[in-house]
Amino acid sequence: MKRESNGGASNLGAWCAACVGLLMLVASLALLVFEARPYFTSGLRLDQKIAAISSGQLEPGLSFNSQTLVLDDCRQVLASVRVRVMAGADKAPLVNHCAAVSRAVAERSPLNSYARYVEALAAASSGQTGELGEYLLASQRTAPWEAWLAGLRVELAARYFDLLPDVAQAAYRSDLTAAASSNQSLPAVLDAYRRYVPQREMITVAVERLPAPMQSAFVSQLRSTSQVSP
Repeated sequence: MKRESNGGASNLGAWCAACVGLLMLVASLALLVFEARPYFTSGLRLDQKIAAISSGQLEPGLSFNSQTLVLDDCRQVLASVRVRVMAGADKAPLVNHCAAVSRAVAERSPLNSYARYVEALAAASSGQTGELGEYLLASQRTAPWEAWLAGLRVELAARYFDLLPDVAQAAYRSDLTAAASSNQSLPAVLDAYRRYVPQREMITVAVERLPAPMQSAFVSQLRSTSQVSP
């Protein structure tokens, strides 16, 4: 009888272990599906991304890669000419969803400067200029010298410079220097120089903070792409 009791306990323990293993497997599969959902929901074409975002189907998972994918789609959609010229009623679902997604990512990861930038982009898209300056500044504070991100902020801040508070304008000047330090983000500074004449002196001052070879690269690129002389 004692052996049978021990055998029953052993079987029960094995059964419990199997149940726990099965539950862990189901949970892992569910998490995997949740993380991979953006890869299947988002399309390759702009119209597919617009549809996925406006319907609210495009949601990030918990991983950095999954969140970045959704933020990338929001950036591409909100910055597109097609969406920028949309009627307010058609644009609102896109802006609202991207604002909510970027805010959730930023709250979960306060050092995610890219999420703060997308928040700023959503604020600009909805005409919330007060929030625009706040989010641009938050992004710049946590990634002041990440050149590619500084270039994105330059593109946005240059367009709305006159509406930014003083502290956000100061952050923009710093971003100009950071963006001009990299070949990847230098085009954003060149574009701002060409488009916004009142900002040219400010941009020149920002570029002059860089080492001489980088200053020369800016001048060379500017002369090769336009007839404007710095």
